[in-house]
Amino acid sequence: MWQMGVLSTLVSFLLGILTSAVLWVFRTRVIVPKIEWSERVACETDTSLPGTLKQSVKVKNVGRRAMVVGEIVCILSVPITGSGKSLLCQLPTMGVPIPKLGPGETRTITLKTYGFDEEQIFRFPNSILQVINQTPPRSLRDVLDAQPNSEIRVHLSAYDELSGTRRNFLAGPYVSSDLGNGHFAPKSIRFIPD
Repeated sequence: MWQMGVLSTLVSFLLGILTSAVLWVFRTRVIVPKIEWSERVACETDTSLPGTLKQSVKVKNVGRRAMVVGEIVCILSVPITGSGKSLLCQLPTMGVPIPKLGPGETRTITLKTYGFDEEQIFRFPNSILQVINQTPPRSLRDVLDAQPNSEIRVHLSAYDELSGTRRNFLAGPYVSSDLGNGHFAPKSIRFIPD
């Protein structure tokens, strides 16, 4: 008689663990935001600042539900020659928030080479300091070419609109060869060269 009680408890325990595992996989793999990034950084003439380029990456929501974007951070990584380490600083972006991104929708994130926080860049090599925070702004290619092996990464944090499940995404690294003169196709992350 007591053996049936032990068996029943053991089966209930195992069924509970299995159910929890299935729900955990569903929540962390199925009902999470899903995005795709552009493979290139588009460089096109900036009409608001004559003689300069507008440099941008594009993101597309490929999930089935809308997502709420929490934060977008672009990081410039500049290697220190001979040390194997890199200096990091936040790359300024145009201050246009992306509060919500519906299924199939795209947004452009514009990167700037001016407006850096002086406290973040004071340790950068002179080759980089000569091309950032300049008037008129220098191109992103100038910044990345100023120090070999420099790169940019874009971090995006988003929540699923329905479940509230958060996911962090990383684009890049984008290096100088990933920059191209052109633009993105409408409602797509496809790069179209000029």
